[in-house]
Amino acid sequence: MTPTRTRPARRRWLALGLGLAALLALATVMALRPATANALGYALPGARGLPGHFTYQGVTYSNRDLCAGDSSCAGARATRWAQADFVRQDEWPLTTVGAIPTLFGPAHTIYQPGNDPSMSGAGGPNASDARPFTLFLEDPAAPGWYYLYQRPGGP
Repeated sequence: MTPTRTRPARRRWLALGLGLAALLALATVMALRPATANALGYALPGARGLPGHFTYQGVTYSNRDLCAGDSSCAGARATRWAQADFVRQDEWPLTTVGAIPTLFGPAHTIYQPGNDPSMSGAGGPNASDARPFTLFLEDPAAPGWYYLYQRPGGP
């Protein structure tokens, strides 16, 4: 091989590498935007990173007061439930039913009330059709407090 042939090949590989690095950097920046997290239903790291909706068993559950830290959201007004609220309503302990991913952090566990009236009859012949009306995610900033997410139609 002559040096004149290897230089253009190296330049092409260098340009390709730089292009891929730029594309990866852009994808990372876009993924960290609250609007992207809300649109795709994943959480961002931090105390205010919970999304406004997520999908569980093919159904979208939402809380319009949460939005992965977006400044246009009313996160400070989002209703939280304490363990005592669940105990008072005979819905404690909560049951772990899944998790939503967090970008660059641990997943957030999805909880269902232990005695969920919307699930009465689940386990019968139509068990695959049973979907809870409400699910909860624990507040990352206040352990023991849970944000309510509802499916369309609500309880």
